[in-house]
Amino acid sequence: MKLELVCRSKGLNCYNAVLLTLFILIVGAKEDIPTGNHPSSLSNLFTRQETKTNPPSAVFLHGCENMEGNNLAVCSTDSQQALVVYNPDPLLAALHETEHEFRLEWQDIERVKISVPNIVKLHQGGKGTGGTTWAAGYILANFIAKHHSTIEDKLPPSFIEILRNRRKKISFEDCNVVELGAGLGLVSIVSGMLGCRALATDGDETVLPFLVKNVRAYSQHMKYPVKVAKLQWGSRRDEQVCLASLGDEFEVSQVDFIMAADVVFGQDPRVWKALLSTMLNLSHQETIIFFAYSCRYDLDAEFVQSLSKYFEIAEVPSEDWHSKYENTFLKVMVKKFTP
Repeated sequence: MKLELVCRSKGLNCYNAVLLTLFILIVGAKEDIPTGNHPSSLSNLFTRQETKTNPPSAVFLHGCENMEGNNLAVCSTDSQQALVVYNPDPLLAALHETEHEFRLEWQDIERVKISVPNIVKLHQGGKGTGGTTWAAGYILANFIAKHHSTIEDKLPPSFIEILRNRRKKISFEDCNVVELGAGLGLVSIVSGMLGCRALATDGDETVLPFLVKNVRAYSQHMKYPVKVAKLQWGSRRDEQVCLASLGDEFEVSQVDFIMAADVVFGQDPRVWKALLSTMLNLSHQETIIFFAYSCRYDLDAEFVQSLSKYFEIAEVPSEDWHSKYENTFLKVMVKKFTP
């Protein structure tokens, strides 16, 4: 859990902090966490501090007010909230993070024609689970950073054979990437650094300002600035607007990759049905989908298994992360041929 990671990083006694936190929350918690594209079962475990922020401008942003010229937009909101435990008590205040750093294990840097940083620092905040970066997001981002030039060697041979039969090769430079449930944007940022035309999407309006701020902070390391758009899963209108943001005549057939990390969270099948609908609507038979998730409930695994009705699916071997994140998995998939 995020709480455990923060406790360890601050040198606190995690279990004592958790017990004390739960006691305080049981006595005085007043507000549930609203949910966006990330359905949360944690809504009764967290309270948050309201902080006033100046909303950042975006490279491109749909679903926000005060649109400006030159494809710039401003997301206005009265308050932003961080999805970490917060209480005025000095001990618990140490658990509150407004930003977090992620170290990337870049390989074959010379193939990336723009200088890239080894550490990406993300601003955190929002009301839903997208307000922080979870294990699956880091695993997916680091996987493509580390193996972008030899990624076919890391995938199961049976899946590579499917791609060859479709005359499809995995190459990131100049390709089109759509990330679903991007949250704070780590995967989209790394995709942009690899030379992709990336579109980071999320349905949580409280997270979008932080997503915009994060992708904008690393635009100098990208061939194409990452674009940002609001996308509520299952909304055909949002899906069409997202595609239009990639180009006036952009079509689904031009989507090369879909990235999705930790989008399976909670126990609401209605949300998953909407997610599946968007995955099907935004992909074609040559779109490669990287799907990373942590298995927290039995229903999580059942949903991923249900995708096999619509997609050819293979599991990426987890030698790079299994020792630390044993319940986190990375799948790669393509749409099945339909008669």
